[in-house]
Parts: sequence; structure tokens; C-alpha cells
Amino acid sequence: MVTDASGTAIPDVHVIMAGPVSREGTTGRDGGLKVQALKAGTYRIRLESPDFITLEREVAIKAGPPVEVDVTLDRASPRPVEPPPSPAPTATREATTIAPDPNATVALIALPDWIEKNLVGGNEPQKETVVGRTLVTTASVVQVRDPIKERVRADADEMLYVIAGGGVMRAKGREQLLDAGSFVVIPRGVTYSLERRGRNPLIALSVVAK
Repeated sequence: MVTDASGTAIPDVHVIMAGPVSREGTTGRDGGLKVQALKAGTYRIRLESPDFITLEREVAIKAGPPVEVDVTLDRASPRPVEPPPSPAPTATREATTIAPDPNATVALIALPDWIEKNLVGGNEPQKETVVGRTLVTTASVVQVRDPIKERVRADADEMLYVIAGGGVMRAKGREQLLDAGSFVVIPRGVTYSLERRGRNPLIALSVVAK
């Protein structure tokens, strides 16, 4: 019989016996465990329970009538409550202040005319040309005949505006159709692929901001 200091039966105690023969089992609701077919001799008994201190003791078993062994377990000290893990540090971007350039000028480009003069050739898989730039932003015309695979910018966000043609963008396991007028925002670190649909190249304006 396994009880606590107050005499209350303890169920679900794992009992392991090692000696002339080995036996193990679990106490019932009454704190008892019947072990049969034991040979006479000395046994090492180990009693384990999550809420009580593990106990080991030796018991001598003699041949003859059944032997009843009473064991008292001491309750274990409450486990200390572990504090919740500290939140992962959040990456912050320091604001970059750029002084105005008194000599800066406004640049203007007629994209339809520019594209007509710089259309990707039939033997060119892709063509990407810078059409505007500031200290922190770059604008390029991207022309796609053969697919662009696994494109990613680790240090900059990108925005794509489809000027002409049609295509498919694949990112994060999703597939999205693109047509003239489609606008896509691609956060830094996101990998994507571009593929044209139809005979004409997919032409898009790419704006990259660091």
C-alpha cells in the first residue's frame, strides 16, 4: 500500500522491483499493487510519481503467505514557475535623413516612347534598364521574355507596376496573374518568379526603395 504522510492512498505510482525476478506495475485508486509469482529473496523497490519524491528501499520476501508492504511517500516541493521567454528583439530601421540637394533637378521621361525605342530583342531572355534614380530609390523598366526565377532583394523593398503584356508571379506558394495596370508590393527578403503569358513580353516598372 502506498500512501502520503496523511495516510491518503496515492494512485498511479510506478513501482519497479528488482531482485530474484523483476516486476513492475502501477498502483490503483486504493494505492495498492498486487505482485504475484515472486521468488523468495531480497528485492530493491523503486517508487516514482511526478508529485512525490522518488523512494527506493529493500524488502525481504520469504516463501509462504502473501506479504503486504506499506510505503509512505513525501510530497515533492512545488516546481518553480518558469518566467515566460523574453520576446525576440524587433529589428528597427534607423531613419535616414537626407539633406535636400539645392542643385537637384526634376527628371522627366516618356515611358511609352522610351520602351518603343528600347524594346527587348527577340534573342534577349530579359532586359532591365534603370530609368531613374535618387539616393535611396531606383526605378527600372523590366522586360521579360524568358522566366525570371528566384528573384529576391535582401536589403530593399520593391514595387512592380505592369505597363504592358501579361504574366504570372509566383511567391510564397501562391500564383497571381498580372495584366497591364497590376501593381505589386514585394517586401524585402521575399523570393518571387516572373513569367510572361502570351506572345508579347511582360513589361513592368520596378521601383526599389532601400
